[in-house]
Amino acid sequence: NTIIELSNNSLTSITINAATATGKTAGDSVTIQITGTYAAQLLVASGITLNGTLAFSANAKIKTLIYRGSNVWSVLGG
Repeated sequence: NTIIELSNNSLTSITINAATATGKTAGDSVTIQITGTYAAQLLVASGITLNGTLAFSANAKIKTLIYRGSNVWSVLGG
């Protein structure tokens, strides 16, 4: 499991890559928390499916991505 904190005060992007590039296996998770004063966005690499809302709704919010296998991720949180 991985935790990422984004504390920048400018727009930040995170690209979700294929599992072969991340070393993740089914059931692994990545938690992303915004603590900065600006926004963050999730970008999707080619061949990746994200099920859930990609945009963060407000500052200091948390999203958890759970890898389901076959380059499919579930996105939870706001």
